[in-house]
Amino acid sequence: MRQLFYLIMGERNSTMKSRVELLAPCGGYESFLAAVNAGADAVYLGGKAFGARAYAENFSEEELITVIRQAHLFGVKVYLTVNTLVKQRELFELCSYLSPLYSEGLDGVIVQDMGVLACLKRNFPGLKFHASTQMTITGAYGAAFLKELGCVRIVPARELSLTEIRAIKQEVPIEIEAFIHGAMCYCYSGQCLMSSMIGGRSGNRGRCAGPCRLPYRTAGKEGYFLSLKDMNTLEHIPELIEAGIDSFKIEGRMKKSEYVAGVVSVYRKYIDRYYKDGGFRTEQRDRDILSGLYLRSETGDGYYTKSRGKDMLTLKKPGYDEVDQELLGKLRERYIRELPKKRIRISVRCREGEPLCGEVCFTDRNTGKEVCLCVQGAAAERADRRAVSGEEMERQLIKTGGTPFEVEKCRVDVSENAFVPMSRVKELRREMLQKIYEYYGAGNIGEQEKRTGEEERMAGAQAKSGDVRESFSLTILVQTKEQFETVFPGMKKEEYLILDADLLLEDKEIQGKLQDSGAHWGIRCPVILRKSDEGFLRDLQRIIEKGNPEIIYCATVDVFAWVRSVSYRGQIAGESSLYAWNSEAVSFWGKEMSRVSIPLELDSREIRELCGAVDQAVCLEAAVYGRTAFMVSANCIKLSAGMCDRDRKRYAELTDRMGNVFPVYTNCSHCYNIIYNYLPYACHDSLWMLFQDGIRAFRIELTTESGAEAGEVVQTFRKLSASIWKGKKSGREKGKIAGMETTQGRFRRSVE
Repeated sequence: MRQLFYLIMGERNSTMKSRVELLAPCGGYESFLAAVNAGADAVYLGGKAFGARAYAENFSEEELITVIRQAHLFGVKVYLTVNTLVKQRELFELCSYLSPLYSEGLDGVIVQDMGVLACLKRNFPGLKFHASTQMTITGAYGAAFLKELGCVRIVPARELSLTEIRAIKQEVPIEIEAFIHGAMCYCYSGQCLMSSMIGGRSGNRGRCAGPCRLPYRTAGKEGYFLSLKDMNTLEHIPELIEAGIDSFKIEGRMKKSEYVAGVVSVYRKYIDRYYKDGGFRTEQRDRDILSGLYLRSETGDGYYTKSRGKDMLTLKKPGYDEVDQELLGKLRERYIRELPKKRIRISVRCREGEPLCGEVCFTDRNTGKEVCLCVQGAAAERADRRAVSGEEMERQLIKTGGTPFEVEKCRVDVSENAFVPMSRVKELRREMLQKIYEYYGAGNIGEQEKRTGEEERMAGAQAKSGDVRESFSLTILVQTKEQFETVFPGMKKEEYLILDADLLLEDKEIQGKLQDSGAHWGIRCPVILRKSDEGFLRDLQRIIEKGNPEIIYCATVDVFAWVRSVSYRGQIAGESSLYAWNSEAVSFWGKEMSRVSIPLELDSREIRELCGAVDQAVCLEAAVYGRTAFMVSANCIKLSAGMCDRDRKRYAELTDRMGNVFPVYTNCSHCYNIIYNYLPYACHDSLWMLFQDGIRAFRIELTTESGAEAGEVVQTFRKLSASIWKGKKSGREKGKIAGMETTQGRFRRSVE
């Protein structure tokens, strides 16, 4: 069994902690200038593709190269966001998109998609990977798993407390990047499908429409129950540093450059003050700067010091306050300007019959050391009429207009009879400046290997090593005892019954029935696991060891990593939220799990493309019925509305402006809410299409259904799947199921 924890004393806190990194958002070039001039240690930004802020200005390839070069001259690191889920047809573009940036010395890539991670790791040796907050990392299990995969840094879920962050840092030797300022999502990042399913704008693709900022009704009250206050942690800098955070991340790639300038400058001031004086006290004028820069009417410190509650919400006014125009003007004047030139010193030696020799020297801002780089040009000739003078050469060598360099000293040593055309002097100057760029990009250039067509292939060219598509299964997930008692007696030999872990632990009668039945059964773990779940996990592990379930379902990386760490030898299945949008991701998860779920955001054409590209030995499973989980939140609708009853068996309701009623599952055992779609997802009239795509594992997810409704749903799909498998009919079934209106989700129309 592979160990998930790193308890080697030499690795845990073995050296004095370095200074925390201040990481700034850059939605465009002006924001980059603001970030560097205001004192950022690093910036994160996106190109025109694969970034989770599709509506930001973003950067072209040429602009990205310019930014990397300029940033490195000032000791600033550049991290590229490749943190969206990538569709099968987009895999072709991934390596060519990243290659020129990698060659320039890109410092790191922020990723969400496991397929992207696998592909880039294979093709770009030495590149550093940061696991995006979109991966929903909530503890040491997930952090250790990602370290094992080669990630050097994680951005954990914003819902974690300082205590939980400190625990991860103590147990796993990995860098932690945490948000300290800016907008907050109501849902765990990476778990939100609300914008996608309602309007086709996927948060997993950087196109969230922000439905959490709209008003809703619950328990007779109306308000912005899904709108969290913006985060402002200036007062907590000492605690954040002492918790072991390595990088302070500022949210805001969609915000203006003045916001970047102001926020970075204020946090820079107090981070430096903490390290210099040890004491810490903020000034009112600096607090006023932060409150006047594109923040909502109320701010808080996020989840670092509290776990949930009404006081974390902007119930009455989620929009932004007016911005102080005078403040914006001052910030623009001070910070949003071209970067100062990097000073260099040039020496050139010109001797008749010898190669032209140039040396350029400068101070490396990262190390503080003097660096000298040498360049050789064409040989100098013997002068026929007039020898070249040192003054002539110097005039050409100091011309660096249009570049970020300024020659502060130039020395030319030229022999009496030497001649060299000025075109060669200009060429030597260009080569010396290029040498500086190459110096900062050398880390990646030195390790880059020639990628073959096989390595850059679209993963659809994988060899077909086997075929699981000659078998068939129907899996039924139940959440209540009533559903269990309805479904269990009629279980077929090709069916699997999966029980909610909380239901199983609290009902010993169900445990007994399962163990004596001989039926195929398994466990569905909680969606989110936190440090507070350690006792629950010990109990669940005993059930697993005693009952020996055939399969365990996991919805997030931490849950999967925990299951993998216990003494369990059965099957592991990934739910749809362990995303596998492309064949690289399917291949990755297929090596780790027995079943990989088809994503809910793909349409029928994209599902067909994916199925045609993957190894047939991988078991793909499709959800064919269930309420789609729109949001998973650490906050609580019941608590926010003042009606907390700590009864997870009784759903709350959330009603939107159109009168649609969303059921809300309040899981008090693990402190999270799930907001479900107001209509169940069902593909009973297109099951045959999934079958034609080669999918042979179907899944029914029961949530709010009564026992009778559950029975009708299961019976409908039993009949349909049996008919399709036997080839007796096409498998089309029109109309309602159990008298309920249903939706096909994104099956007929793709998300952006």
